[in-house]
Formats: sequence, C-alpha cells, structure tokens
Amino acid sequence: MFERDFLKIGEYGTKRDKEEAYKVFLDSIHQSIQKYPFLLEGLSSWKGKPTRHTVTSFGGYFNADNVWTVFIAYRCNDPKHTIQHSWSWDSENQEPFNYRVMEFVN
Repeated sequence: MFERDFLKIGEYGTKRDKEEAYKVFLDSIHQSIQKYPFLLEGLSSWKGKPTRHTVTSFGGYFNADNVWTVFIAYRCNDPKHTIQHSWSWDSENQEPFNYRVMEFVN
C-alpha cells in the first residue's frame, strides 16, 4: 500500500489560508519560512521581467526504499517553470538528509 500526505495549495480558499497551511507544514518538518518562503521572486527573468514562483504543493510519501520523502513544489506560469525541493526524512533524529532539487519547464 502506498502511503502519502500531499497537499495542493489550490484546496485552500484565501491566500492567507494557503500561507498558514504552508507554515504549519514547515513547522511540522522543522523547517523555516525564511529557508523555503511561500513566494520566490526574481530568481530569473523571462522576456525581461522577473519571475515569480509560488508554492503549489507540499507533503510527503514513502519512496520505493520505504523511506519518507518530503517535498515542496514551486510553480511559475511565465514561463511554465516548476522547482521541486525534496529530501528524505530521518524519523529517529527528526532531521532531513539526501536533499535534491529538480527543475523543469513544460
């Protein structure tokens, strides 16, 4: 059986509800809003304008090695650029390891 806990930011009504749910998630995984902000602005430019990436989903799942994997996904609409941060979670020591970043444009 596949165990997961995914949250799509679109399931929350207001921007404030979205940001609050995200902050609660970060607290639960011992991470800070300064390290993983809700909104990333100006990472790059597209057609001369700065980009704006927003958290679109976050959560965790057991991977094929039965290790809990945590992820945070950001999305920018112009261009259609996704950035996903993920790492494995050491439940015994309550800390992350094996950090990865994946990016793609579709």
